[in-house]
Amino acid sequence: MRLSILLVAVSLLTPPLTTPAESLTLSLSATPSSAVSGQAVSVSLSATNSGGPSSVDLYFGLLNPSGTLTLFTSAGTQTASLSTLSAWTPIATRVSLASPFTVGPVSIFSLTLGDSDPAGTYIWFLAVLTPGALADNAVEASEVVALGTATFTLSSISSTSLVFQATNYTGPYPDPALVAFTTRAGAVVQTLAFPEQVQVFFTPSTSADAAKQTLAALGATVLAQIPKIGYYLAGVSRGGEATFISRVRQDSAVLEALPNGFLMDEADPVFLDVGALDRPVPLNVPAGGGAIVIDANFNTALGHGALVDRTITTNGGTVGAQVSTQVLTVGGRRLDPMDRIQAAIIASAEGSRIFNPGNPVLLNLSRGPATPANCPGCRAYDQRWEEFMENNVLRPISQLPDDVRRNVVLTKSLGNVSVDLTARVANLRARFPEVLDSNLLLVEATDPRAGSNRANDRAVVRVPGCITAADGSVHCGTSFAGPHVLAFGERALGDPALSGLTPSELVAAMRNAQLSLGSGDLTFAAVRQSGQVVLAPPAGVSVAATCCIQSGGCPGETGTSCASTCCCCPEGQRCCPDVTRGCCAAGISDRWDPARFRRALWSPEHGHLLRRVQECNGPIAARGIAGSITPPPSPMSRAGAS
Repeated sequence: MRLSILLVAVSLLTPPLTTPAESLTLSLSATPSSAVSGQAVSVSLSATNSGGPSSVDLYFGLLNPSGTLTLFTSAGTQTASLSTLSAWTPIATRVSLASPFTVGPVSIFSLTLGDSDPAGTYIWFLAVLTPGALADNAVEASEVVALGTATFTLSSISSTSLVFQATNYTGPYPDPALVAFTTRAGAVVQTLAFPEQVQVFFTPSTSADAAKQTLAALGATVLAQIPKIGYYLAGVSRGGEATFISRVRQDSAVLEALPNGFLMDEADPVFLDVGALDRPVPLNVPAGGGAIVIDANFNTALGHGALVDRTITTNGGTVGAQVSTQVLTVGGRRLDPMDRIQAAIIASAEGSRIFNPGNPVLLNLSRGPATPANCPGCRAYDQRWEEFMENNVLRPISQLPDDVRRNVVLTKSLGNVSVDLTARVANLRARFPEVLDSNLLLVEATDPRAGSNRANDRAVVRVPGCITAADGSVHCGTSFAGPHVLAFGERALGDPALSGLTPSELVAAMRNAQLSLGSGDLTFAAVRQSGQVVLAPPAGVSVAATCCIQSGGCPGETGTSCASTCCCCPEGQRCCPDVTRGCCAAGISDRWDPARFRRALWSPEHGHLLRRVQECNGPIAARGIAGSITPPPSPMSRAGAS
């Protein structure tokens, strides 16, 4: 019986084949089994031959997802046709099988595919045929001595992607327990976390190979990773977490190492098992498709995620995607590992860059560290809140490329433990000023039933924080304050009157709207008015913005250099109308040039200007510089600065 080449190709998907009459067995394996563009894939051979009189021809090739078949020959490569077997060129002819041998596994070939190669399943094959078997343009079963195959999958993710080489942990999460470790300040503390798991944060420039070598040298295994931002989830021995943390911190490339804690254990009635993905997948939300909700329990009306979704839609927004971060532990608890939060943020940002470049990424995270009631014996809640925000929210966002980060807006609920987080937010601002000013809104709930945390910081905005469910029950908390504010943001970006408002400008407009309202609740009308002022400030508003030397000014900058947009001019002078250079006499009156000021204010190089202006002049936005209702007197002098 004759077999077509198509049937031979299909047979490549079967296990290694050996005909009973022959003495040769072989198998191939591909490493890695799942690759991305720019990553080398190697194929290894294992073979055993018991000896015999045969000689054979060898055909070695690769079948790609589009059906193109490439043969590798002693002279190079050949694109083979499925209809002209007789034209196929073997890599070796009349190889004797007379002598017994055992080979491998040994690597025999390596190939690096590029962005232009099709994504999908590739099949390596090594066909061992009787000499001249293809001369008649067909192959019979008796002519197949042995056949080895190996498959691998090429992802559409390129080597420049944020999720390049990223993987999720898909194994079972142990039940949480108190895990002790020593902080960098030398305090011995304990926190409720997943035993045997440690989050390690390397500098982003650390290569994946170097990070893995560091971890392996300390006896750890890599459970999950996002190399582009230097993040690794390490598996360690139970009880050895503290020793591992202390040792890995000694590496100069390690920024921090902490037990893998979890977020609030919600008492929702139904657990939604969305399946375990083996890698962060870029999230494709169509342009203008709405908010991305990072949460859990979306499948029941009273589930936490479902109520967050309802808050968004009730306040005029839309939900573009739901990212579930919840897992089921071996003991049956529903928890949100902190490693999943980073994966969700990065997947959302990368999805925007791939599918909707330049479009806003609107994220809501209404999860936080376990409350004191859920974490008995843990160190102070406010310490754990700061730690969570730094390592799992602010650091991942800060390490996004500028062209991606400037499009990210994230609303984060402050939490419901009635704790003052002002000092903690100040600590975070000192380390991540750009993210807090351009990307993040911390949301407080003003309804007393919420028991909201609070913070005195310009990143904080306020709404009541209550949502009425479909059954009429009322639910209050900062979990529902955050999505309320994000709905305002989505509406603002889609408002024709605010056309051209960038995500960073949106954050400023919402913050300035809250400043104009004082302790009152944020409203969409205030956001809309503030956004209009950001786009077209009133005529006659002074561009001058003096950064007071006594408030810190620009580190390393002299009083008259004005080398950056943080302008440190001496007494009696101020930044010139061109806000990026020079000091001018304080009596000069200058007119507003919206286009010039907006370019300087919101460009990646000068994105910190508004922060500096506000630091030096107090709530200057309420007086007209970047979102006021009433313009200040012109010119603005040093005497007007706080």
